[in-house]
Amino acid sequence: MAEGSVRKIGNRVRVTVQLLDAASGYHLWTERYERELDDIFALQDEIVRAIVAALPGRLEDAGREIARRKPTSSITAYDLVLLGNERWRQLTMKGMAEAREYFRSAVALDPQYARAHVNIAWTIVCDVFLESPATATLQEALREIEAALDIDDGDAWSHGVFAQLLFLLKEDAKAEIHFSRALALNPNDADVAAVFANILVYWGRWREALTWIGMAKRLNPFPPNLYHWYHALALYSGREYERAVKTLMEARSLDRWSHGLLAACYAQMGRLSEARFEAEAFVKERSRELNENGNALPANTLDLAQARAGRYKDPADREHFLDGLRRAGLTD
Repeated sequence: MAEGSVRKIGNRVRVTVQLLDAASGYHLWTERYERELDDIFALQDEIVRAIVAALPGRLEDAGREIARRKPTSSITAYDLVLLGNERWRQLTMKGMAEAREYFRSAVALDPQYARAHVNIAWTIVCDVFLESPATATLQEALREIEAALDIDDGDAWSHGVFAQLLFLLKEDAKAEIHFSRALALNPNDADVAAVFANILVYWGRWREALTWIGMAKRLNPFPPNLYHWYHALALYSGREYERAVKTLMEARSLDRWSHGLLAACYAQMGRLSEARFEAEAFVKERSRELNENGNALPANTLDLAQARAGRYKDPADREHFLDGLRRAGLTD
């Protein structure tokens, strides 16, 4: 259910729009716009686009709340996917593992549920990006993606996840084809635009990345923390260190990699005391993460970031990333 108000002030108009779940009363989305009267028709189109972009995510949130209240015996495959989505957004090793089990359970209930298949693959891709211990393989992710696309070849998110998997498999040309396919299928998919921005940074195309992450943030008025990381990483590549710091601070909480990127930014800005503080937080959190999962700690702290640095296609970009961490106090 949509409702709102319009208020005219001189030659300007202020429009407030909100979406509510009529059945549950759950508040889905709200936004306020203020424009010149001459722009009223353009504003109408902008509001429609914003609702189209915001609605899927807000409905998912509402559905998750409903799923939480259901007894375990009545949870459906759809509910399991919603609960799995909540877990992977924690961006932790434990959260990814729990999410994957939810998605696998959803597939067991409905083997033709494409989104459950692709989300299994997504958690595996995330594990690699988070440098988690290998609890599942990229080959398993590939099988799940292929299953999802066999069921529904027209799903933008499936092509977006496939593109990231292809990037990890070092098949960049194919990865870009599937990103293009995903964005053609749904130009309003903020998540696909955001993950494309992230990969563009590693390809050395940070200017394009800034365009895509900017679009993702416009499409999703409630961007998850991951968007801020993608945005800040592109700004770091563009030597916009102060803007990168401000972007990371927009996140609701900072994880270990956010601390690492903050350390690199502060170091490049010459703010060494802040850089060392963030570097220590990065090393402490990454070391604890490795210890909890039975992994040996590297002899040199810079090795904690070498795998991530290795994603950069251009050696100069790779060295720039490591240089910031080295200046912040990490050793090699």
